[in-house]
Amino acid sequence: MPSVAETAYPRLKSHFTDKELREIYTPTSEDVKLAIHHTRTAATRPCFLILLKIFQRLGYFIPLQSIPQAIVKHMGEQMKLSVTPRTLAKYDVSRAKWRHAIAVREYLKIKPYGVEARRLIVSSIATSAITKHDLADLINVAIEELIHHRYELPVFNTLATAAKRIRHTIHLSIQRGQIA
Repeated sequence: MPSVAETAYPRLKSHFTDKELREIYTPTSEDVKLAIHHTRTAATRPCFLILLKIFQRLGYFIPLQSIPQAIVKHMGEQMKLSVTPRTLAKYDVSRAKWRHAIAVREYLKIKPYGVEARRLIVSSIATSAITKHDLADLINVAIEELIHHRYELPVFNTLATAAKRIRHTIHLSIQRGQIA
């Protein structure tokens, strides 16, 4: 099974330059307007913006508690607010986070991962598995198709397991002469 590092699956780095923080994780005025519109309290506003910027970078949601402190600190400074680990922990288990996730998807025009996305994964991997053997390559094909069709990415293991199973099925079909 390939590791995440062997694929194009987006992930956060552990260290950032000031330039990266400014260019990637600084909320725009439009981002702030969106946060104001979708949040009820000033305490949830920075959490919404962190959720938005991380999703824009990764294409999937992660617990805010797992975000590198450099990003959290930078975004807090941009909004002139202190964002504590306790605030992030409370937000991660709140209903507000799930409402905000829906708002983020709508704003970015991203469809949630579901049945149609799974079908897309199966068809893209099956087509590629006829000529490709490497699991990392097959996972990358699925990622590319999901992004192209504007789907939220599933957890990495979903892609890895699908690639392994579909590749096995396709290779059996080739061996049996069912696929030329």
